[in-house]
Amino acid sequence: MSCFVLVLKQKAARDSGMAPSNAALSASIPPMMMSNPVVSAATGTTTPLSLAAAAVTAAQWLAVAQQQQQQVAAAQNITVDSLIVQQNQLQEQIRQSEQNLAAQHTVC
Repeated sequence: MSCFVLVLKQKAARDSGMAPSNAALSASIPPMMMSNPVVSAATGTTTPLSLAAAAVTAAQWLAVAQQQQQQVAAAQNITVDSLIVQQNQLQEQIRQSEQNLAAQHTVC
């Protein structure tokens, strides 16, 4: 279920005065969207988000979540790449050690 649908369900339940029937609904909503009043810079008054503003907030949250996932994936790729380089270096060291050992056996 998309964040937008969850936000709409939460807002509908809150507006109707009914508690959400699904506890997972509120658990899956990011904390920044659970209490979503907006303070007007001009008047200083607090008003609840409209559905459109809630959708924008959900879209912003989703964009941040996707960016974080991309950063984690990039970090994992760097880790995998560094492990591959390390593995290649170790294999080369093993090959050189085997050559040195073979050369020592032929000398003795």
